[in-house]
Amino acid sequence: MTFSVSLRHRVASARTRILARRTGGGQRARMRVFPVFSARCGLAAAGRWALCLSGVLLFSAGIAGCSSLILPARAAVVHHEIKHVKKPMPAVFSEAACLAMLSEDPDGARDYAASADAMHTRSAAHCDALAQIELGDTLTGAQRLDTLARQPPPARRAEGEDTVAGRATMAREAAEAWLMIRDPAKALDAATLSLSLRPGDLSARLVRDRALLSLGQDAEALADLQKMGPDKTMPAEALVLRAGAERSLNRLADARRDIDLALARNPEDADALVERGVIRMRSGDIAGARGDWEQVVSRMSDEPAADYARQDLALLDADPDTSPSP
Repeated sequence: MTFSVSLRHRVASARTRILARRTGGGQRARMRVFPVFSARCGLAAAGRWALCLSGVLLFSAGIAGCSSLILPARAAVVHHEIKHVKKPMPAVFSEAACLAMLSEDPDGARDYAASADAMHTRSAAHCDALAQIELGDTLTGAQRLDTLARQPPPARRAEGEDTVAGRATMAREAAEAWLMIRDPAKALDAATLSLSLRPGDLSARLVRDRALLSLGQDAEALADLQKMGPDKTMPAEALVLRAGAERSLNRLADARRDIDLALARNPEDADALVERGVIRMRSGDIAGARGDWEQVVSRMSDEPAADYARQDLALLDADPDTSPSP
């Protein structure tokens, strides 16, 4: 089972959900319903106390006034609860069902992976590791994925348990997680393992090249990226990485050509904009560099690349002659 969306982007998109969970935002929002309506009900009842002399009329008027306000509030709460009822999980553990829960309910995915039926299975451990990353514990998730990828499955494995291809996927996911916590050495090791299990896998190659660039092995990364085929068929991510390698090797004209090709495909590519800012800075176009980084920070603040844009802007503000982060 492949984890189709890049982990670094999944984690970035989960930041808002993690913050809401940590601050208890969901619970507080639910608790606001009744105090607001109770206050309004109290005011309505007080008005009727002042106007009515009969106890019966007073009681009925008070109830009528309150019910007109309480019932819509209660209906809203019930509707809220119905919308958040968890879907029943399959009786037999399904890795596909567990992975499908990751984006919206990583806590539920962890509970499902820990169920009695799933206990001790590698597929459940895989889902649990990815849920840990979604919940913000990237180190634990990376360690678990790395361990799973290096352990061959038992000779007699249960139906649906991982294969060599599954281990290759886990190794690539581990490499992506190691990169997210800025441990490129472990990322390179995990990506190399992934490629040994599934040679030629493009996603694993790109993760490996990112790790090489982070380690300063620019020439090796460039040599691999140049083998990925003609420019028109290269993935945009590969073009951005190749531009970064060329820029590091001071081949600025080649770097600018590749980054322009990447942005022609997607003008909103945050990674490409950050890289173009670095290339512009190295070429002496300080205003252009600032414009690229500010665009990423203002319009794509949830993207992982926005962190690098902020760093480069801070360096630029502190000393315009300082080279931006690689």
